[in-house]
Amino acid sequence: MINTFNKGDLLIDLQAGEVGLLMHRYDIIKRPQNPVWAWEILWCGYKLADIFRIQAFTESGMTNMVISGRMEHCKANDNLGVLITCQKY
Repeated sequence: MINTFNKGDLLIDLQAGEVGLLMHRYDIIKRPQNPVWAWEILWCGYKLADIFRIQAFTESGMTNMVISGRMEHCKANDNLGVLITCQKY
């Protein structure tokens, strides 16, 4: 199953207890014929130092973490600005 991530979705790190907001998607190698997509994620949680609040993860890495059960992906509804579903694989 292919996981589709969108701006405004949440990732929940089930091991660390942190929640991340997907903010910006970009191609890390800038090759239109073979893009490698990554997301800038804003993390929230009481254990995080400020320098770790914004991190980048590749889409393939995020998908693998959701499939393995490390993270849960919660999709947002762009029209309403609310979460509509959380996915575990």
